Amino acid sequence: MNPVPRVHARGPFERPSRTGRGLGVDLGGRTSSSPPRSNELERGPPSQGDFSVVRGELLSIRLRTLVWFLLFPLTFIGFLPGWLHQRFEGPFVWKGIVWQWLGLWLILNGLGLVAWCVNLFNVVGRGTPVPFDPPKQFVAAGPYQYVRNPMFLGMFLVLGGEVAFYESHAIWRYTLVLMAAAYVFVRYWEEPGLERRFGESYRAYQRQVPRWIPRPRTNLPTRTR
Repeated sequence: MNPVPRVHARGPFERPSRTGRGLGVDLGGRTSSSPPRSNELERGPPSQGDFSVVRGELLSIRLRTLVWFLLFPLTFIGFLPGWLHQRFEGPFVWKGIVWQWLGLWLILNGLGLVAWCVNLFNVVGRGTPVPFDPPKQFVAAGPYQYVRNPMFLGMFLVLGGEVAFYESHAIWRYTLVLMAAAYVFVRYWEEPGLERRFGESYRAYQRQVPRWIPRPRTNLPTRTR
C-alpha cells in the first residue's frame, strides 16, 4: 500500500499564498486547484508560539477595524441619515406600516453583508477596509466571487432601508450622493491601485466578476481550503 503524505491545512494567518479563493485566481503564480509544493507536504503543525502570533495579529486587525467602524460607517450610515431626517423632515414616527418593516429587513441584511465582508478582510486578507490599511492578501472569497464591491452594496442596502424606515426624501438624496462618491472612489482610485499591486491577475478577476451587479457563477472550480 502506498503511503499517503500528510498535508498540513494552513490557517488563515499562516502565510497563505495570495490566492483568490473560490475563483481559482492565483495572485502568486498558482491556482487554487494546483497541488501543494513539496515544502507544504513536509511542513509540520504550527507551534504554540505561531498560534500566539496569529491571535495577536488578528486582535490588532480587529481593533483597527473597530476604529474604522466608529469613525466612518457609524457616522455616515448610522448617525447622519437620522440627523438629516430630523433636520429637514421632523422627528421620526413609527407607524408600523409595511415600508418601515421592509426598511428594517433591508438594514439587517445590509449589516450582515458588511460584517461578512469585513470578516473576510480581517481573516483572509489580513487587513482592514481602511484604504491606507488594506488587506495584505487579495480577497476573492464569499460574496467577492459574485461582485467586486459587496461591502459598498451592503452599505447601500442599509441606506435604502433607512429611506424606507424613516420614509425620508432627505435620506434618499443623501444616498444618491454617497453612491456617486463611491463610484468615483472605486473607478478612479481603488481599482487602479489594485491593478498596480496585483497586475494581470486582478485584471483577470475584473473580467470574470462585475463591479456592481452580482452575477451568479456557474463555472466556479471546487473551493479548496
